[in-house]
Amino acid sequence: MLEGLDHPWNIEAHGATFYITEKAGTLDLFDGTSFARLPIITSAPILDDRGGGLMGLALRPDFEETGRADLYHQTGTPEARSNRVIEVVRDGVSCR
Repeated sequence: MLEGLDHPWNIEAHGATFYITEKAGTLDLFDGTSFARLPIITSAPILDDRGGGLMGLALRPDFEETGRADLYHQTGTPEARSNRVIEVVRDGVSCR
């Protein structure tokens, strides 16, 4: 179906679009024909190291109206990691 993904971790479908997290910190959108890779902009950088990175995704029940989703990621350093669950809003070119 899709090639060239960089360590995909989680996938959710909404309507005809698949939303896929990639470990390095992007949210990918695929509707069967077109593909877009949106950067995730956070107040604490996503730690892309070994088993860490952008991992979880939950689209909010009101996602269609608001573009809101919850993400799970690691931040910090390889020696001092912490886990975060954050809310982001899709603005068309990124998620903040």
